[in-house]
Amino acid sequence: MNTLNPTQVKRFRKLFPELDEDLAVVVLLYATGATQAEVAEILGLSSRRPIERMLKEVAKQMALSSVPTIRVVVQNRIYFALLDFLAR
Repeated sequence: MNTLNPTQVKRFRKLFPELDEDLAVVVLLYATGATQAEVAEILGLSSRRPIERMLKEVAKQMALSSVPTIRVVVQNRIYFALLDFLAR
């Protein structure tokens, strides 16, 4: 998983401690606008099916009604973390 800077993934995981590293990478790529097929391609997978399964697992784990809602949750956590940082 050398697609993303390991430091960036580590920081992202601090906001999402419930995700293991593989799920965090998939969620990060998806939440920043990549389609499931693009995430699969970036990660060197021949099918988007594993990505689809992983994102469904994350949505269920987060008690979300749909996979696209993951993007909203990610944006909100990052936004509020940034606000907390700026308030210091």
